[in-house]
Amino acid sequence: MRVKRSELPRLLGVSRQQVHVDIRDGLYRPGSDGLFDLDEVQRGRLARNPFHGGRRQDPWTEPDPDNDVAAHSPAFREARARREVAEAELAELKVRKARGELMPRSDCEAICVGAFTMARAEWQVIPTRMAERLAGLSASEVKAILTAEVDSILRNTAETLRAAAAKLESEAAGRE
Repeated sequence: MRVKRSELPRLLGVSRQQVHVDIRDGLYRPGSDGLFDLDEVQRGRLARNPFHGGRRQDPWTEPDPDNDVAAHSPAFREARARREVAEAELAELKVRKARGELMPRSDCEAICVGAFTMARAEWQVIPTRMAERLAGLSASEVKAILTAEVDSILRNTAETLRAAAAKLESEAAGRE
């Protein structure tokens, strides 16, 4: 059945603005006689709306060459722009990975967990190790000893992290 544009809102149960948006987005278009094929209109709407039994058209696919309205629709241009940005970001990540500028997240987590587990163990033994040594000392002497102990733990943690990173870099260079 072929219908006028003015009849579409009533037949589809939508507003005039929705019909305009559907046409702009290329879901359906009038024939050469200016009338719309109602079956084509309903297929177009179902393709857009998955809640009414249809599937949403994949925004990454090229538009139908017979339907040049879709190629000029804002939704298609936005989807294409997002895809191109995502592809460029992926290509950049691959280059950085090949240069050895990136490492797997699991490797980073393992390094950090290892270093901070070791640091935690060193912090926990301070009271036991220092108790007798600090007994009877003045406040300034206690402060100096504890400061040296803290600095030692921080240096050890930093060195552990540096060594682990250097090991990963050398392994990455060996794989290239």
